[in-house]
Amino acid sequence: STRSVGRQGINDWSPEIENKKIIDGCISNTYDSRHLIVLDEDGNVWTCGRNENGQLGYSANNTNNPNLRCISDMLLPITKGKKIISVSAGDRHSAALDEDGKVYLWGRNDSGELGNGTTNSTHNAICLTDYNNSELYGKKIEKVEAGYNMTLVVDSEGRIYTCGDDYCGQLGQGNIKADSLEMKCINRLIDFIPKDISVGPNYDVIAIDTKGEMWAWGDCQYNKNGLT
Repeated sequence: STRSVGRQGINDWSPEIENKKIIDGCISNTYDSRHLIVLDEDGNVWTCGRNENGQLGYSANNTNNPNLRCISDMLLPITKGKKIISVSAGDRHSAALDEDGKVYLWGRNDSGELGNGTTNSTHNAICLTDYNNSELYGKKIEKVEAGYNMTLVVDSEGRIYTCGDDYCGQLGQGNIKADSLEMKCINRLIDFIPKDISVGPNYDVIAIDTKGEMWAWGDCQYNKNGLT
């Protein structure tokens, strides 16, 4: 394996984005980080790293892909005319959010982390907000976080939806160890609207609500989230 000591400017050693202004970027959110996703000011999405499940946005391969590659054209026609405003990298899947609040997912789907009701992995982006049979249909999404074999989104009304692996209850759906292949709302019946929310790299989620109270669920190993 190759290791880097100290800090390095990615723009300096990646000629593909040398003159680009980067506005968002995420290295895969897991203890075994495999890929990087980057967003420039023009709304172009770039990826590099491992691609065994198509998480880079193009045909899967089992080699390292060290050069950042723009995948915006590959996300067409599903994102045509839409500017991407944020990105997120899960274990082996990726997510993007456009200016109209539409969410796009691609990559590994073994646990249903793409939320389309199947376990079929794909390098082709899926837009859940355009799926008639999805709870996200017609919703305006304001935040998307890809985690360890799971995905979490928050809509414009503060509703939280999750899908994927629920090994430690990280989906917040109350069905520990039961995968959820589709997005389900977890705070519709409780007084909890998130102001900020973060998916951890190992089966955990933490949030701060609009009242300033903190919420946590998922893996409690080492009491890392304040729960016992």
